[in-house]
Amino acid sequence: MRMIVSLLLVFAIVFSFAPHIFALENSASDEFDVLREKWFYQITGGRDFDVNDVDIKTYIRDNVDAKADDTYIGFVKADIQNGIDKRAYIWPDLPMVAQIANDRTASSQITLTYDRLKTLALAYNTRGSKYYHQEELKTDIIKALDWMYYEGRRYNESPYIGKLSKPQNATTPYGNWYDWEIGTPLRYLDTIILMYDELTPKQILDFMKPLDRFSPNVGNNTGANRVWKAGIVAESGIIQKMASKLVHAKGAMVEAFTLVKSGDGFYSDGSFIQHSYYPYTGGYGKALLVTVAPLMAVLHGSTWELSYPDHLEQKFYDMVFEAYEPFIYNGVMMDMVRNREISRAGGQDHITGRQIIRALITMSGVLPAGQKERSLSMLKYFIEHDTEKQIYNDPIGWFLEYYVALPHILEAKKILADNSISSRGELIKQKRFPSMDRVVHLRPGFAFGLAMYSDRVRTYEVVNEEGFNMWHTADGMTYLYNADVKRYSDDFWGTVDHSRLAGTTIGQIANPANNYRSGTANPNTWVGGTDISGLYGVSGMQLKNEADSKKSWFMFDDEIVALGSGITSTAGVPIETIVENVKIKDDASNPIVINGVNIPTDLGATKVNENVKWMHIAGNVAGSDVGYYFPTPTSLTGKKETRTQSWLLMNTYEKFKDPNPRTKSFATFWFDHGNNPVNAAYDYVLLPGKSVEETKAYSQHPDISIVENSQNAHAVKKSKLGLFAANFWNDIEYQVGNVKVDKKASVMVKESGGKVDISVSDPTQKNTGSIIVEVDAATGDVISKDDEITVLQSAPTLKIQVDVKGKAGQTLHIQLRKAASTDKMSASLHGDTNVIAGNSFSLTYGLEHVNDSLYAQDLTFTFDPDKVKFVSAKSAKQGFEIVGTKESQGQVRILGASFGEGKEVKADGDLVKLNFVAKPLHAQTEAAISLSNAVVSNGKGEETLLDGVSHNVSITYTVSVDKTTLNALIVNAQSTHDGAVEGSHVGQYPVGSKTLLQAAIQRAKAVADNTAATQQQVDQATADLESALQTFKSSIITSIPGDVNKDGKVTIGDLAIVAKYYGKSKHDSDWDLCKFADVNNDGVIDIEDLVFIARLIIVD
Repeated sequence: MRMIVSLLLVFAIVFSFAPHIFALENSASDEFDVLREKWFYQITGGRDFDVNDVDIKTYIRDNVDAKADDTYIGFVKADIQNGIDKRAYIWPDLPMVAQIANDRTASSQITLTYDRLKTLALAYNTRGSKYYHQEELKTDIIKALDWMYYEGRRYNESPYIGKLSKPQNATTPYGNWYDWEIGTPLRYLDTIILMYDELTPKQILDFMKPLDRFSPNVGNNTGANRVWKAGIVAESGIIQKMASKLVHAKGAMVEAFTLVKSGDGFYSDGSFIQHSYYPYTGGYGKALLVTVAPLMAVLHGSTWELSYPDHLEQKFYDMVFEAYEPFIYNGVMMDMVRNREISRAGGQDHITGRQIIRALITMSGVLPAGQKERSLSMLKYFIEHDTEKQIYNDPIGWFLEYYVALPHILEAKKILADNSISSRGELIKQKRFPSMDRVVHLRPGFAFGLAMYSDRVRTYEVVNEEGFNMWHTADGMTYLYNADVKRYSDDFWGTVDHSRLAGTTIGQIANPANNYRSGTANPNTWVGGTDISGLYGVSGMQLKNEADSKKSWFMFDDEIVALGSGITSTAGVPIETIVENVKIKDDASNPIVINGVNIPTDLGATKVNENVKWMHIAGNVAGSDVGYYFPTPTSLTGKKETRTQSWLLMNTYEKFKDPNPRTKSFATFWFDHGNNPVNAAYDYVLLPGKSVEETKAYSQHPDISIVENSQNAHAVKKSKLGLFAANFWNDIEYQVGNVKVDKKASVMVKESGGKVDISVSDPTQKNTGSIIVEVDAATGDVISKDDEITVLQSAPTLKIQVDVKGKAGQTLHIQLRKAASTDKMSASLHGDTNVIAGNSFSLTYGLEHVNDSLYAQDLTFTFDPDKVKFVSAKSAKQGFEIVGTKESQGQVRILGASFGEGKEVKADGDLVKLNFVAKPLHAQTEAAISLSNAVVSNGKGEETLLDGVSHNVSITYTVSVDKTTLNALIVNAQSTHDGAVEGSHVGQYPVGSKTLLQAAIQRAKAVADNTAATQQQVDQATADLESALQTFKSSIITSIPGDVNKDGKVTIGDLAIVAKYYGKSKHDSDWDLCKFADVNNDGVIDIEDLVFIARLIIVD
């Protein structure tokens, strides 16, 4: 009786709320239709766009139609017998029948089947497609959906979960849970949205039942999985017109948008972790963004808009710039945050980069004003630099939910056309991600990436037969991105020697398992670094794999300094540090120079190069050369090799496996530390973008000095920037250079412009107290500082206490003024230290330890007129003017003055920039520019004579450059150009082809006329012009378009032949006999071919 009363009470409560619940479900019925139409737009571009736009036409032809063509091949049509569809599958290669309980292949085939059905549904619903609203296709799609649910029962709500000997009409969620709950629903729901208007209410009702079984709610999923599930629930709610599902989806996004301190999700430093331990910004983080962006766009302005009272969504908006933007370079997404996705042959870095850019295009419309402007500026830069329009025209495949959709093109074109949007330009910054042990260093012309792991972050992930052989991708692997956009794509991962990755210190294990060391944590906690000014940084890791080692990277302006020490092993295997492993041209023709000598090109031969001071590897394209400087002359082992390998070494998962062998060439160089080394060390400097001559010059006059490379500390100084950086490895009081600490720490100090900047971090993230840092510099007032820093003393040295508890490796910063100096006022002269003969260079004059207010200066500079020529001088300080210049043999006198009170020189700084030209000598030499006389005066007319100062410049002799071949080729190309006629007849050249050839000739002339051009530049210009000339010659018209019967004219005879074969397509068995009548080569003989010939006949 008590139970009955309780049940009646429950029913009473439920029914008391029922009117409100039902009202909520039904009150927004019209709004659901609006949301469904918005979702339809996100997939197809809607129903109102210019089908004749060239980019849209190209997209529809090359993507929508081409993919539908391929997908339709092999499609098994319905086999209706007694009202029942008796076919066994939709495509014969996707039977969707499990052989074992954990049959991931069969479960993935369900996902792939719906992927193909979505492809066909997209073509059916895309205006301008040849399949648009084609009745036969519509029938095929709907009957396929019916079979999958009803007769085939491959995806329905059957509750059966158990053995393989199941009832024939049961759906068993065998294999990968992802396919049932995420992979299939993502494609399935989009297909329902696309075909919604063609389905009956009963079909829609039935087809949504599997979603209520497999993904009724978000559940306990985290990170990207949570967002996927939320998107699925939201899309289900829109189709079913259930407000409760949209409320649930919005609530579930709270966790996804909330920053975390451990586990899956976004971190305050911009890191993104999935599966607890793995950096995945470009993997699951990409999936999250690609899912959230359209969801935000669809729900924007609706009752269920993804906005929250505490503005939680703003944290996600911030991630656009903190998490995603730093990892996109030249349109590619850096591999070091893609984890096992790098093992997918069809999903290499450029594809992922474009997927993210397109998602950002979608999301830009919902960002608040300030961030929207910043986002559009960033996107405009990305789109402008997508020279091949791949953002517009990415082949549909692999993951259809990530494909380029028409809205991406439509919105991208609006961004380009909007003159009020300024392009961002190249991103210049240093960005560390301590929560996932990744670093990005972005400079003009290149980006440097660093991948490490710790006790917080694991090596790499192997899941679903993906991610094999990624053995050393977190062992300090370094990435260098430059003008060669295919450096890490174009089958890099499919062909590279996985045992030798750049930057790593490793042991050469014989035949390691394909999952060797996967999921491994680093027993050492010292993994991190610090940065300063948002431009420069230092990072390091204490690594333990086959060897123990301490590794650091110092990232400055145009160089990266790499140090290693304490390299010790008892594993009994060769221990190596890999300086470089770069994919070169397929023919391996890239010149490699060591100490000024071209090394032999014997492919596969390993050579030990002794006493190496510098090395240069020519890139595959202009702007991709790399120089290497070795501060300690060293033994360097290396080789060029051509490798043939299969992606199956990395990935055997059904969805992504690619068995086709690939062949690529590589140049690899490494330090061989031998077997069982004890405290071995290394040092080298990467010089991105430098030529052979520049690399050699740098090696003779390096901009950096290594202060220490020991078991206690790694430290480097760059005087030109006033920078000192050090990693302190031990919890002891230790001093290196002018910095002392009492704990493990990473420290940078920058002294310039009368200021001292100090950055400190706890790289271990385990210090629960503070770090005491003492710098040998007397300082004055604090300009700015983080709250965690306390100044203990400012003289005679600066001593600060840095509270690092709970800071998670974050950089803490303080800036102070230098104390007033009692040193004698002095002149300084600094600038270029190396110059090629015939080229210009500059020096800057300034004052240090200024102790007066100066209004006038009289300066005399002397130099050897046989080596250098003075060109000009200009002020380097606002308010300081040059009032007189007198040049004579070997010297120049300059008078400078500050006009009016408030403009006087009263602080240290640069004052005059002097420009010189090195004479065109034919031998290397040194030239000294000296300030031989310097008199300065204050406002009282009191003069002070300063001590002289001198600056040396190394002049590299002019190399004799042979331009004979280039000049002869220019004459030949110009003659060919001038004698050619453009038109449409045989023997003529296509309209516009002469313009392209002339442009190539002009580029070659520019190099030929450039007296400073190197032999490498001349050779490249010759090769480029030869290629352009060959392309031009091969474009000559050898037959008349439309001349089907090859009688030299276009007449009704040709029209008749095309008319005879009208309706034939490449799907017909006799296509080889009639395809000559396919005038426009689109795979079908149709009205377009007839119209083309008719127009030619009428024009003629």
